Amino acid sequence: MTVNYNWTFDMAEKPLDGIITVMPNAGFKNTTYFIWSCEGWKSDTEDGWLDYKMVYSEENTNKEIELKTWTNTSMIENDVVIQPTFFSGEYVNVTFICYARDSNNAISNVTKTVKVVNDVNSPEFTVNKALDDYFAFPLTYSDYRAFLKSEFLFSLVQEPPKTLQPPTILTTVQPSPDNTQFVVEDPICIKDFCNGNGDCVIIDVLMLCNCNSGFIGIRCQVEKESYTSLNKAYNELYDEVVSNLGSNITTQKIQTLTNVVSGAAEFEQDNELFKTKFSDFMAILKSGDKQSTIDNVKLINQMLDKIITYEFENMNKIKAVNKNLTQYQFRNITLNTAQQPLVKEAIFSAMEKLNNFIDHFVKIHAGNQLEYTYEGLYYEYSLNYLTPAFSATSAFDKRIKNYFPWVDPLKCITAFELGSRNNPFFTNVLSVVDYKIFPFAFDEKVYNDSVTPFMEIKVYDSSSGGELNINDCFGDPINIYMPCKTYGYYLDEINRQKVLYNSSNYLSPDSPVFKDPIYINETGFISNDTIGQRIERYKRNINLTCKYYDPLTEKFTNSGITYDTLTDSQYFRFNSSHLTGFGTFTYPNEVTFTVDGPFFYIPRTEILTYMPNYTSNYAFFCFITIMSYYFLVLLLSIFWDYKYFQQEVLLKFLTKQIIENQMAYHQRANEEDDLPKNNVYDNVNNNIEDKTGRSGPINIADNTAPPVRADFSSNTNNPFNQKSLSPLEMDMVHDVDEMKHKLDGGDKPFVNPSELMNLDNIDDFHLDNLSINDKEDVFGANNGSINVPNRKINNLIFGSDKAFDGLSNNPVLNADILQINELELKKLEDGPKETDDEEEAERRLRAFSDINLSACQFFCW
Repeated sequence: MTVNYNWTFDMAEKPLDGIITVMPNAGFKNTTYFIWSCEGWKSDTEDGWLDYKMVYSEENTNKEIELKTWTNTSMIENDVVIQPTFFSGEYVNVTFICYARDSNNAISNVTKTVKVVNDVNSPEFTVNKALDDYFAFPLTYSDYRAFLKSEFLFSLVQEPPKTLQPPTILTTVQPSPDNTQFVVEDPICIKDFCNGNGDCVIIDVLMLCNCNSGFIGIRCQVEKESYTSLNKAYNELYDEVVSNLGSNITTQKIQTLTNVVSGAAEFEQDNELFKTKFSDFMAILKSGDKQSTIDNVKLINQMLDKIITYEFENMNKIKAVNKNLTQYQFRNITLNTAQQPLVKEAIFSAMEKLNNFIDHFVKIHAGNQLEYTYEGLYYEYSLNYLTPAFSATSAFDKRIKNYFPWVDPLKCITAFELGSRNNPFFTNVLSVVDYKIFPFAFDEKVYNDSVTPFMEIKVYDSSSGGELNINDCFGDPINIYMPCKTYGYYLDEINRQKVLYNSSNYLSPDSPVFKDPIYINETGFISNDTIGQRIERYKRNINLTCKYYDPLTEKFTNSGITYDTLTDSQYFRFNSSHLTGFGTFTYPNEVTFTVDGPFFYIPRTEILTYMPNYTSNYAFFCFITIMSYYFLVLLLSIFWDYKYFQQEVLLKFLTKQIIENQMAYHQRANEEDDLPKNNVYDNVNNNIEDKTGRSGPINIADNTAPPVRADFSSNTNNPFNQKSLSPLEMDMVHDVDEMKHKLDGGDKPFVNPSELMNLDNIDDFHLDNLSINDKEDVFGANNGSINVPNRKINNLIFGSDKAFDGLSNNPVLNADILQINELELKKLEDGPKETDDEEEAERRLRAFSDINLSACQFFCW
């Protein structure tokens, strides 16, 4: 039996209705962001399940490059920069393919072909054509799509990859390795820096492009005819993003705005977007979630950096145009009076945005220890946690190594906290903003005198985030360290007179050195240079001053700021009593002076105490030399005369002592009848007549001579026990009778010659001033043993080298025993026989020199 069935099969179709979008239709290789999306797919299966994949393929290779792997997202979208592997002409066709797959594994695809251009000047790709495709892009708004658009717009104005970037576009000034001078180094313009559409020039300290007519942009990379469409696209997208920010300011939204701001800064000719619209964004940012700022601080700083960069470069590009139009030969071209207020307003607006953000950033970190640094192209700022233990050299170590400005505010802040708030345990946040291009260079006068950079300093209370108004440091100033950032004539003069910038060599323009006929400076140095010579030597042709900008008067002033010195690290240090924005300025040092008078004078007594007044004075050296020779000759003369005088006094004294003691002995012996009766002493002729028939002088060495013994054990008749006589007095005594009435006691009959050296002067030459009481003073304590060389005393007395027995002919050494032939006394009076006078004087001088004299003894004499 046959049964017939009719079967009906509903066959599921492949995925259908898919739409692929790629924008733009033509773009430049390695630069243009191609935005693509794939959406609208439908599935005929019961479950409706689909997934998708995106690839692109070059026409010359047919190799698919995957952009997105299989995913079941209802819509896929992204962007891509294409770098073709092979070009057969000025462009290559690239096909984007979007695949859709259902649960039955049925696959469909849609495609879109675009052109990737090899030459930026190809007619196949223009910015205007790309913008036409952009405005026709059908996607509705989403944060992600806005981000993709921003990347595409940015790609239309960014520099081509072939544009080479120099190591630096700023002029640098650094101290030489030996710190003897400052060295300026300009950047070198490299090939294609301006993309062949303009001339590379250096204006002030910045290298930039002076674009040919028909081109705009930082590197002359954008055709001017595209400006209107670009400006419209950027402003519309910016407004769209800002209006959709809301309170949840995500990183993607910030990234979109960063692309828009960065791109606009490359080509924008008017600054409406940066001036007003960005202020709206900052207001929304402050009112939103503070975590948004913390999470996206780097992106926000990038936007601020681009805005400030735009304003600075816009000012210098206007100067470059002025330089080109006027064929100005120097680099420091200025703005005209119509341009100045426009540039001023724009730059002040940019600086205000940065300051507002820093205020906001510090406030949202209130109560926390904040440390943060951001370095942009033309500025850098740092936030440092400030406590009593703060070290400026450690905090600004990188700045110091790079020769950037820095500040040490600790003394001032400490004094302020103690004096105003009685807070020795303060915690603050120090903000330092350093502009590498002087922001006030739009003003001709300020510009001509300024030495970049400009630095703003603020201090915040870390607990509240509020700014502290510090206008008084209570005598402990802020130390501001400014590098030398100038060029041309100013730099040449600073290098030529570099030593004069040290504080010890600094003389202010109103210093008396430039006015008085002769001057004494603060240290007491007196100069006899003419005023003209002093001006050449001490006057700085270029003076430096640190000034701050007063927003109330819109002028720079140096009130409360003083120049200090040039430090070892080659920074110019200034002292300030307050915080604000500081800049370094130069100005010619004009000094007026009077004609030198015919005479000089010394108005003060410092000349007596300041050594350079002597060491630098040749006349003084001559005077000292002459006087030194004079005193040397005088001393030698005194010493020479002193030797002969002392010798003469000693000889006379010793001679008189011997004679008078002998006379005293005879007087006493006659009274006591102790002398031998056969010896008669002739007192008049100093001779002895022997009763045995011998007469005349008897040799002292003759042992047959009758001994003469003086025993002074009794003090009755000893004339030297009666009174002390000076040698001058003795010299006038001719016999013992004349001496008797002058002698009245004492117990010092003998003298040690070396004791004579202790006398202060000849008037003190008296026996009772000598400390000889017994023979131990002469012999020593060794039981009368002689401890003074006999020859010395003998030569001193007799003036010649004689051999003697130490007893019979040495009345001084033998103290209480005088054994001497009376005839020898005659010999003393007559002097040595058969001896030349000069030879005798020399012998006596040599004998006298044998007595050791100390320095004190010599000068006391």
